[in-house]
Amino acid sequence: MPSQYAACAALTEESRFEVGNTENVQWVAGADFLAEPYRGSHAYVTDGQYMAAMVSTFEGTDLAMAEAAAE
Repeated sequence: MPSQYAACAALTEESRFEVGNTENVQWVAGADFLAEPYRGSHAYVTDGQYMAAMVSTFEGTDLAMAEAAAE
């Protein structure tokens, strides 16, 4: 995803649950430049008070981009 779009997208948490020392978050991204919402999830593995690892389902090539408006 081009960096100029990153500040325009809104992530909304759909659910969150904990398994052991892993926090799992399911989310949906919406933005004017997307033809449809994009759903994904992140898993944050913690070690004490620190984040030890992060896993994401995000795949930028799966984004359905809206057609550019005619100028």
